[in-house]
Amino acid sequence: KVVMIGDPLQLRAVGVGGTFAAAHRQIDGLVLSENRRQRDPIERQALLQWRDGDRTEALRTWSRGGHVHAGRDATDTLGALLADWARLRVGYRDDVHDELAAVLVLAGTNAEADRLNAAARAIRREHGELSGPDVAYRLPGGRVLELAVGDHVRVRANDYRAERSRGARADVLNGYRGVVVAIHPDRSVDVQWRGLGGHGPVPVTERLSAVSIAAGGLSHGTAMTVAAAQGLTSQHTLIYGMGLDPHTLYAAMSRDRLSAHLYLPRNVLESDADRARLGEPRNRAEELHRALDAYAATLHGDRADHLLTPEPEPIASVRARELAALEADTARVVAAHVALGEVTRPDRPHGLIGDEELQARITATATRAAALAEQIEQHQRREHELAERITAVRAQVQGELVNERTRLAHALDQAQDAGGRRGDAQGTYRRAEQRARQLQAALRERSSGLRGWLPSPERTRLEERLREVSRAMADAARRAEVAARAEQAALQAARQASPSCATLADLQERQRLLSGRTSFAAVLEKSTAARLEQLMPGFAQRQRATAARLRSSDAPTSPEGQHRHATGLLAALTAEQEHRRRLDDDARRHQEHARWDPAAADLAASRLEQARTQAPQRPVGTRPTYRPPSSRISPTTPRQGRSL
Repeated sequence: KVVMIGDPLQLRAVGVGGTFAAAHRQIDGLVLSENRRQRDPIERQALLQWRDGDRTEALRTWSRGGHVHAGRDATDTLGALLADWARLRVGYRDDVHDELAAVLVLAGTNAEADRLNAAARAIRREHGELSGPDVAYRLPGGRVLELAVGDHVRVRANDYRAERSRGARADVLNGYRGVVVAIHPDRSVDVQWRGLGGHGPVPVTERLSAVSIAAGGLSHGTAMTVAAAQGLTSQHTLIYGMGLDPHTLYAAMSRDRLSAHLYLPRNVLESDADRARLGEPRNRAEELHRALDAYAATLHGDRADHLLTPEPEPIASVRARELAALEADTARVVAAHVALGEVTRPDRPHGLIGDEELQARITATATRAAALAEQIEQHQRREHELAERITAVRAQVQGELVNERTRLAHALDQAQDAGGRRGDAQGTYRRAEQRARQLQAALRERSSGLRGWLPSPERTRLEERLREVSRAMADAARRAEVAARAEQAALQAARQASPSCATLADLQERQRLLSGRTSFAAVLEKSTAARLEQLMPGFAQRQRATAARLRSSDAPTSPEGQHRHATGLLAALTAEQEHRRRLDDDARRHQEHARWDPAAADLAASRLEQARTQAPQRPVGTRPTYRPPSSRISPTTPRQGRSL
């Protein structure tokens, strides 16, 4: 008896394959119908749609659930993936093995995985999670592997040590992911991973020689290819979608328990002709929509696994033919109900509008949005011109104030210096005058009596000293007069620099205002406003009107508010038209019939009212803001290992 368990939708055989799928068809084998891995109902629905062959709708389901993210190019997209990886891993930073098991980063090729590993390693190095210098190992093909203590690594070759050591050491097996805990002088490396012990998970540490590493036995382990991750289970999976065929993408998007996120580079997916025809996306929603369309086109026409020999008619074919007719009848009834539900969905507020009316509304709304945009642009142009005029006048006034400050400071410094010299000269004059009085008193005392007028050496000395003091008084008076004239000239220069100031106190106050940073700014604003009012009569009123318009730009009745409403409505109408364009002929026919159903309008109104009472409101035509997947981090502890 042979019991086979597998999934033919996951990674295909390298060469000839299809045996398992053929055997399953022959005997009409059992199918596991309950998904016990994914916790998110949206992910379960998308995976079920994928298994049913509706890959495009599965992508849309993932997108509506916030599981698909688009970037402009590869660098932008990989940056968004790494940013989400950095946020997700915060909840597992206490244990590196929890982090490796919980957060899985996948790519389609080894080159993309190496690029992600290098960027993740740089982030961890910046956060101090790697210690010590990098040790380089030259690998086959000229590549170089740099390792440091703390690096995430993945074992790439089997080494059955347990049997050779009779259980003293642990096997080192291909696919193990762990962390470098030590690098020895002989360049050998101690790697620790999480293994299973008798009482639960236990850390296991084994040493890998430099020779085995140089032979390719170890690589960085933060990111890996989808092929290397088949069979793994993680809490969160982040997938770079380029280079993945349908089977590989299905395997990648089904690795998680809590969340899987797909990242797509729009510029890489679209052709040059598409980019030239469509131009740049107007918003993130359009960028995601275009990336999804381009990516969905790459998932069709893939090669299916086939046997070399012709496959006989399945044993269950008779039963299948009997069920086919019943399924066809059921499908017609279900299609009618599905179409009615589709056109009355709350997120399709224009689903009941006919194609011609929808196109007419799109044209009218686009015209109104363009007119409002032109009106807003005219306002902004006038405001820009006014701002440029204000800037030019402010710069001119600032230059004048700086020149005034320089001239005023120079003149006041000269006045202060001259005043000091005048004061010094006056002080010298007063001291000399006092000395002259003393000498005159001494001469009068010497001249008293009959002998006082007789010549004597002392009298001669006093007279000579008096003459010297008189000359000093004359010189001091002359210097005081010169300093006074210089002081008056400096004050006159200061008044010329600041004509609005009449007194010395006014000049000093003006200098203080022009010298302080805050006070200079106030003088500059006041002077600029006065100059603008002089050059542009009514400037203050225009400025108040501009400020009032800017304050009211968020109001629904403002041109900006009306433009936002028009663009939101246009986006919703365009999304409805694009949704209909993507429908196949049968679905389009069923939905057209449903629009004429008398119950459609009442059903749409009731469902819309129910959605309004159960969910917060958002503008028509917008999508929910993208939230990083960190909000869905679970405190449950993941476990290293593979599971079916």
